[in-house]
This record gives sequence, structure tokens and C-alpha cells, in this order.
Amino acid sequence: GIRFYKGPQNIGPHVADLWSATDTLLATATFTNETASGWQEQALPAPVAVAAGMTYRVSYNVNTGRSIASAALAAPISNGPLTATSGCNNAVASNFPGNLTTNNLFADLRFQP
Repeated sequence: GIRFYKGPQNIGPHVADLWSATDTLLATATFTNETASGWQEQALPAPVAVAAGMTYRVSYNVNTGRSIASAALAAPISNGPLTATSGCNNAVASNFPGNLTTNNLFADLRFQP
């Protein structure tokens, strides 16, 4: 699944995308049953196989009030088999998030072995 951190000013609805590092859209999920704030999680409509050592990008649309931690990804952060290496963003929903940054935008892939 995909998850993101929602601040109280971040209003929905939200749609998230999973991308390969080479601009291929792998999956899209529309969030349902969102809470007012906190981590929001949505299962993908179908499982997506991920490969060790490959790079993936997660994006979601933000209408207002995105959460951001400046320079929080200056060094990689690992959690189990996944490693976050940078944040990325794009101002247009459902476009490949190509602008890499060291900021943490609080969106990630939820891995299930």
C-alpha cells in the first residue's frame, strides 16, 4: 500500500501513485476513510512486485497543507527491506515526481512480504 502523513490543514480527497525510477506508473490508489490528520494508508488495488535494489517513487496529490521536514533525507533511512533516499515532488497531480530534494515529504510505500 501507500501512506502519507496528513496535517490538519491538508484537505482531501487524495490520490497516490507508485512509479518506477524511469517514469513508469505502476499503480494508483484513491484514499478512502481518511482521518482529520495523521498517517493515512491505502492498499493498492492489486499487489505490485518490488525488486531488491531497485528505486521506486511514491507521490500523492496535496490540495493544501502538505507536511515537510527540510533536509530530513540528507542521508538514507532504512526500514526493513526499503530505503528512503530522497523526497521528490511535482506540482501537477498524477505527473511523475521528478524534482529530487533532501526534504522528507512524508509519503512512502507500505511493504508486505
